[in-house]
Amino acid sequence: SFFDEYLDPGYKSPAAESVEKPSFEMFLSAPLTLVDHLRSQLSVSLISDEIREAAEMIIGNLDEDGYLTASLDEMAAMGDQTREQLDEALKAVHSLEPAGVGARDLRECLMLQLDRSGQQGTLEYRIVNEFMDALGKRRIPEIAYGHHEKLNGSGYPRRVTGPEIPVQTRMMTIADIFDALTATDRPYKRAVPAERALDILTTEAKEGMIDPNLLRTFIEARIYLALLNGG
Repeated sequence: SFFDEYLDPGYKSPAAESVEKPSFEMFLSAPLTLVDHLRSQLSVSLISDEIREAAEMIIGNLDEDGYLTASLDEMAAMGDQTREQLDEALKAVHSLEPAGVGARDLRECLMLQLDRSGQQGTLEYRIVNEFMDALGKRRIPEIAYGHHEKLNGSGYPRRVTGPEIPVQTRMMTIADIFDALTATDRPYKRAVPAERALDILTTEAKEGMIDPNLLRTFIEARIYLALLNGG
């Protein structure tokens, strides 16, 4: 048409037509690595230059999962930072996202995450704090072996008393008693209702046989419901 001819920009060579236009993806920034993400946060942290430098060193000693691969003593020996500066720097790294970064092991990682989410004093916090080392050291047989012991020494097989019974074993004792009382698959006895089982446990706690604080957690956190549901 007349207007098409009028608006025609002119002759274009085949070469010009075939030139590839840059992809929009070229203008997108490359994905950040964990180290980049941490350093970005560290750059705006309100800490001294000395602590920032020490924190940079700590970040440089993290593996791809964010765990610390060198001890603070080793880093102090390698660099110009003191152990005290590295202690402060590690606290700064622990304050960064994601929660748990800079931990030295799984237990510390989980504890940092629970601290960040304000779960101090919860059952989860206590389990991680008191059970993780036992799990890591494969002490499960030792824990299970004593689950018939009672705090007042009336249990078996060793008839040990409170101070000699690990807290993990005390928790297993409570769960085992409740499960034994409420189980419906044991032909030699009749199951009792959950409320009656909790009453029996409360009586044993008053008589000094089981840990009253752990029983309170067992009841208030409704852990017994998991047992009833086969958890």
